[in-house]
Amino acid sequence: MDSNHSCDVIFTPHKVSVLIMVKLLCDNYYEYSFQCRRQLACLITELIEAPQLTILQIQDRIATFEGGQEVITALCKTLDSMKILHHLISFFSELEGYVGDGKKISKDSLFGIYVRHMLLEFQKKDFGKVCELRNHICAFRYGTMNQSELIEYKPSAELINDQIRLLDTLESQAVSPQLLHDYIQKVLKSNPNQPQMLFANYLNFMRCKEYVQAINSLHHYFEEMDFRTATTDQKLKKQFSYFPLNLAILHCFLGHNEEAIHALTEAIRLAQEGSDQECLLHAVHWLYWIKKEEHSVESSTLLNQLMKLSKSAPTKQVSGYAALNGIREDVLNGNEPSGVFYNLTTNDALISQSSFTELSPTLFAEIAAIWSYYGIGSLVILHCQLLLGGFTIKDRRLNDETIGLQFCKLSSYFEKQGWPNLAIKILDYALTIFPKHTEQAEVIEISRKKLLFENALKKGEISVAEAISTEFAAIDNLEMDYSRAAIMKERKQFTEACAILHQMMQDMDENKIILKDKLITPPQHRVRQDLLT
Repeated sequence: MDSNHSCDVIFTPHKVSVLIMVKLLCDNYYEYSFQCRRQLACLITELIEAPQLTILQIQDRIATFEGGQEVITALCKTLDSMKILHHLISFFSELEGYVGDGKKISKDSLFGIYVRHMLLEFQKKDFGKVCELRNHICAFRYGTMNQSELIEYKPSAELINDQIRLLDTLESQAVSPQLLHDYIQKVLKSNPNQPQMLFANYLNFMRCKEYVQAINSLHHYFEEMDFRTATTDQKLKKQFSYFPLNLAILHCFLGHNEEAIHALTEAIRLAQEGSDQECLLHAVHWLYWIKKEEHSVESSTLLNQLMKLSKSAPTKQVSGYAALNGIREDVLNGNEPSGVFYNLTTNDALISQSSFTELSPTLFAEIAAIWSYYGIGSLVILHCQLLLGGFTIKDRRLNDETIGLQFCKLSSYFEKQGWPNLAIKILDYALTIFPKHTEQAEVIEISRKKLLFENALKKGEISVAEAISTEFAAIDNLEMDYSRAAIMKERKQFTEACAILHQMMQDMDENKIILKDKLITPPQHRVRQDLLT
């Protein structure tokens, strides 16, 4: 990137807000209480290096201060005044008189160094850049900054790290696929060998289901990794072990279980040689799920190995997931509920510790799933509501799959209780949370159409059901085939319906895809039910 762009990146509305707070602290030092001064100084210190926050997020932080409302009012008033270009320039001119020997801010203090650095960068701006900054501040003040503007002024390294985290867990909060793709290509055009950009490109292609480009980006990412920083062979092997692990995950998405197993075996070998306990745990975990899906007897052995390895895991979060897998296995193996809930209570106590708080939403989801398995709908609904009500949508401990699953469970519960309209409203609300391009939006839309289809069949509206069945063709072939069989069954065409259902069973047994769970009743289960009735 050129120097002008780097200069633009430094001057974000977030950074200007920090300067305003520094000036307010100096101007009102004796008017603010000691507690307020202390809290404001700590916040400024944190925000100097913090990720870019919105004005609402900054206000929420200040609102907790003693006399915080007065600070918020002054901050917003100053930002409002910067709509006039003269006031913006005057603000920086006045700030020059605050730093120096014998002045309000010592030039060698943290605040002094920060203010001097920002003043120097502001002086480098031409008139056009100052006008552009004014426009960004106006958008920031009223919360109207769109994704394009956010992606332009946020530092590239910080932006990409945020997007990688969001694409992995909270895709609904990430920027749109096209916008991220354009930004990555723009950066790679000037610097084609940035590993983080290539990895973000891989994740972006994955969510767009562009698997060929995803594989190419993954290979390119590992080709450009700076392995020269590895000072020993062990560290080198530690870095290399993540390539076959990511490749295995990609094969799992494609349903290539055999290729995934080969890649996982290689990842386990490299992780063991490099003494990378965390990578080893992840690889064994994925291998366990593949064998579990294939109903292999090896899955129990792998689970035992996973539990043993988790006891010495470098991060407690990984060992927590292993414990949850053990509980899930107990349930599916038909163990006594008393033993299952004893283990669950023990696990709950562990996760409640401060170091385990990241797993709290997962635990709620797991408890809801267990009660669903035992058929206690009231407790399923309770834990779904606790999860959705106890954590905000932007909570980093949540992930899109957990949120989407709870909405689908809530909808299913009310549909079974005879409230189909309420069930549809729940799914309609869920669709407002997930943008159309996300996987969870597709999942919820399938659940919604499935619900509408079943309601149409119950009412005898065959033409409506046929129209919905046709819509399934564009989003889910399994649901399309199943809906065709259901319509034939309603029309007493039992021979044709059974032929479709038998073919579906054969196809699903031959093609096991472990990551295509659509958060609705498994198609195999529904097909078997229809074959028996």
